[in-house]
Amino acid sequence: MSFRPNSSHKKERARSQFFREFVVLFRKLALDEPILNSIFPTKTETAPDGSVMYFYFAGDGDQAAVEEVLKTLILYKPSIRKAIGDQIRKRYVPQIIFRYDSTFEKIQRIESLLNNIVSENSSGSDDNDLK
Repeated sequence: MSFRPNSSHKKERARSQFFREFVVLFRKLALDEPILNSIFPTKTETAPDGSVMYFYFAGDGDQAAVEEVLKTLILYKPSIRKAIGDQIRKRYVPQIIFRYDSTFEKIQRIESLLNNIVSENSSGSDDNDLK
């Protein structure tokens, strides 16, 4: 019996190759376009049929600021796709779609809520000690 990796393993490996190559290209592009330094790629997802690859970005500002910078990045989409295709020898390079990643905003909101709870508890315990 020979070992044949399942197709999900191959898809995951191809997705990670695309993401790595995209990050390298994005860093090079950010040297030429300083506005791109305010955002960074966080993750990628692939459509079930593999025809579309979603690249998620977060940044220094809020969602509107990141989406404004993504408009600049969209101008480079055809050349990014071609460069990825040149670096990764695949028969087909999926379409690329850029999206905002709200994970970091959610993390910051949860941390601020936890900090508020901690500060309320610490100030509440000081009041109880005085009584």
